[in-house]
Amino acid sequence: MKRFSATSAQGAVLLAATLSTGLFNYLFNMGMGRLLGPTDYSVISSLFSFFLIISITIGTVQTVVAKYVADFIATGQSIWLHRLLSGSLKRMVIISAAILLILFSASPFLSRYLQIPSVIPVILVSLILVPSIVLPVTRGALQGGEKFLELGLVGFSEAFLRCVFGFPLVLAGLGVIGGLTGVLAAPVVSLILSIWLLKRSSIVPAVQDSLADSRDNPVRWGEIYRYACPVLLTLLCFTVLTNSDLIFVKHFFSSETAGYYSAAEIVGKIALFIPVGVVPILMFPKTSAQHALQKDSTSLLYKSLLATFIMSGILTVVYFYMDWLIIILLYGQKFLASSHLLGLFGVAMIFYSMVSVLVYYYLSQRQFGFLYWLAAGAVAQIILIQLFHRTPAQVICVMIACGFGLFLAILLSGVKKHISAGEIRI
Repeated sequence: MKRFSATSAQGAVLLAATLSTGLFNYLFNMGMGRLLGPTDYSVISSLFSFFLIISITIGTVQTVVAKYVADFIATGQSIWLHRLLSGSLKRMVIISAAILLILFSASPFLSRYLQIPSVIPVILVSLILVPSIVLPVTRGALQGGEKFLELGLVGFSEAFLRCVFGFPLVLAGLGVIGGLTGVLAAPVVSLILSIWLLKRSSIVPAVQDSLADSRDNPVRWGEIYRYACPVLLTLLCFTVLTNSDLIFVKHFFSSETAGYYSAAEIVGKIALFIPVGVVPILMFPKTSAQHALQKDSTSLLYKSLLATFIMSGILTVVYFYMDWLIIILLYGQKFLASSHLLGLFGVAMIFYSMVSVLVYYYLSQRQFGFLYWLAAGAVAQIILIQLFHRTPAQVICVMIACGFGLFLAILLSGVKKHISAGEIRI
């Protein structure tokens, strides 16, 4: 009973932080949509989708660090966490610098493909990657140590500071450049905050001199890299599934149509961001620790799936019945043409939020068979959007079909594996 109460309290804290973070993320997007209009807003939204795909290491690093922090704490090896975190920070600084150089070189091509008249927005998005790729190391440590209040504060600060820095620059007449400059400043401040919160927490013990030269070091970087590879592939495929559609819409349709689509997608993805921002993050360190202690955690998986379905499902019902009102309230009358897409986005996000729970669970268990299905789904969605994009609604229908198929394939293959091993528990 005490464990259930603690988990419920953690879930409530994480839900409150996720809702607050989501509120300011959407205030930023809605404000930018109103201030810039559909055409210029499509530039920011398409670049953000590209940013999410390129910066997939963000999710990889946070997941891997959270996994090993949870394992070390569960097995009584917390003294080695300082080596894990310092080594991770050094590696991510090097990776972010390499990605920055590549994107600088490719900025002319990217601006042409996305129909952006200047390379400056692409360069600004490239600069945003540097602090954004380093930040997940500290976020992962907070998640793995189950410091969900501190983790929520870091996420909230980044969303809040986007608005604080971005809106004044746009209002000053800097347009898209101003909005992206504000986005660049936010993760820098959040990184500083996360380091301070991590030092104040009890996750990482002080370094002991007697251990400085010890060879009995459980931080095996080769093993970490081998675990990071399937995590990277997982998050890459999932990000392609949930973000590549906007890039294709920006390419195939007019800037105005892409702006309408962007508005509907931003609102529709609330049905993805809220459950995924709470359920898998709360579940992952717990099921990871259970795996490290060789205990079964399938009951937690099924409870997580149910909670995710309820959260996404309620939002989707609201989308279908109040689509026009939501768009008018959030984006204004000029974006009303996007309202008919809102309910369809909600349906697609139900399936993708459930897929997210499944893949995070299997990652915590070091089971990677789902990767075949996930990669096949990502490739299939890209091909199908290339073939079927007569209307924006048709693009979303492709996402619904791929999300539904993926959920069934991963769920049934996992259930079959547990049944064959005699481990199925509900």
